[in-house]
Amino acid sequence: MAITSVANKTKKNKTMAGEEIGIFVSVLVISLIVILVNPKFLTPLNLQNLSENISYVMIIGIGMTGVMISGGLDLSIGSVMAFASCISALMMSSAGIPPFFAVIIGLAASSLFGLINGLLIVQVGIPSFIVTLGSMQIARGIVQAITKGRPIYPLPESFSFLGTGLIAGIPCSVIIMIVLALIFNFLYKNTPYGRGIYAIGGNFEAARLAGLSVRKISMSVYIITSLLAGLSGIIMTSKMSSAQVSLGTGWEFKVITAVIIGGTSMMGGLGTILGTLLGAILMGVIQNGMILLRISIYWQNIVIGLIIIFAVTLDVVRRKKMGVA
Repeated sequence: MAITSVANKTKKNKTMAGEEIGIFVSVLVISLIVILVNPKFLTPLNLQNLSENISYVMIIGIGMTGVMISGGLDLSIGSVMAFASCISALMMSSAGIPPFFAVIIGLAASSLFGLINGLLIVQVGIPSFIVTLGSMQIARGIVQAITKGRPIYPLPESFSFLGTGLIAGIPCSVIIMIVLALIFNFLYKNTPYGRGIYAIGGNFEAARLAGLSVRKISMSVYIITSLLAGLSGIIMTSKMSSAQVSLGTGWEFKVITAVIIGGTSMMGGLGTILGTLLGAILMGVIQNGMILLRISIYWQNIVIGLIIIFAVTLDVVRRKKMGVA
């Protein structure tokens, strides 16, 4: 059995590595096509905007990767983005709280949603789809009730650095994304915590019988995802210099699609941070390319819908190829 297990693991690693190379090649090909049609793709301003947009998705995708590897799903991330954004903005604009502490409060508030999601999913046993679907509506409703549908501004000028500042010519959001990706890549690959996430997604009951703290680990991935969704929302708020009620609308599908394209399975047990990064880059390049090519927003929505279907189909084919049920 040990030999079979090692063989299966090696097969999965080779398959995922091959897919990551395939995604990278797809990014290069699509980028080349867009460049040939519209050279503005390579302008510094466009590349900066593209990298920032990718970072917003990837920051949340890091947490979503853990949730999906563990066999769960979080549909509340878009609304949690708006919730954390509005809480932080209100702390600054109405209460006069310094930006640093306002951001901390916003992140704590978003983490609370992750804690509640985790408790209901793990302790009560409600399916993650149902719990986070409900949380999505609740968080969005709270935002609408607090703001009455109006944006929150003005915000302190010092707060804008988080979203618009550059460090060595690199946007702050991109640096944050890189640091988080490195940290979580190490956690998922080289620590008992990360191996526990994979074990839970592979076989929950076997992980529990093996003595893993399955409840604590399962709850933690939802808390982390909500925290990172809040962080992404706050960074975008800093970029726009105001908190928008509509922030994060539809982002649950954008993030989940990027994660699946990157090789993470909706059934759990498979996935990598590198794959998610490549998936986020591919999604970002496609969307940016459609804008530069002046493709109608209606057609853009159709393309995104087709990508979502393709991503799920790819997941099914991938698992069959690996011999995973």
